[in-house]
Amino acid sequence: MRALAVFVVLAALAAGAAVVPGCSDDDNLGDSCRSDKECDGRCAEGKDFPDGLCTYACDRELDCPDGWTCADRQGGVCLKLCGSSGACREDFGAEWTCRDVGLHNSGQKDRVCIGD
Repeated sequence: MRALAVFVVLAALAAGAAVVPGCSDDDNLGDSCRSDKECDGRCAEGKDFPDGLCTYACDRELDCPDGWTCADRQGGVCLKLCGSSGACREDFGAEWTCRDVGLHNSGQKDRVCIGD
């Protein structure tokens, strides 16, 4: 019985460690949007986000899913990390580019997909 209890605790911890609040395999992270109602998190809008971007508010990188980081835009939003503008255009559209932006609450920069 004790082994079963240990297994259940370990399984719950493992499942919880992989979960980012608001994120799931079928969420709409990265989709275009016009309002928060269209997103599981929030809709970031403005010149940095052509056609809007479903994303999440964040305070630090750990608040974002793998492959995304917490950029210092609109009080902290998760943006996709990138290596080239071509990858951003392929994922989000012709008006997107890959460039260095400041990270929220860190004083560092990283390359993310953002509006041209």
